[in-house]
Amino acid sequence: MDHMENAGSRRAVLTARQAGLVACTRCTRVWPKGTQTCARCGSRLRSRDDASLQRVWAWLAVGLICYIPANLFPMLRTRVLF
Repeated sequence: MDHMENAGSRRAVLTARQAGLVACTRCTRVWPKGTQTCARCGSRLRSRDDASLQRVWAWLAVGLICYIPANLFPMLRTRVLF
């Protein structure tokens, strides 16, 4: 019953970057932030780019802007021959 009492409370979320961790994108093993290569699979470890979420929002906005003209102005017109 204890978990029901705390269901409405909000806690601060600790991210992997704040905890000093980085994950391998190939094998998903988690390593300390100073590690350069994954000892399990040998791939290079990289932290997520700070501006990646902004780029996703930018691509979404451009896609929505291009969606309307793409549907209003068809590139191919077909005629019925009979």
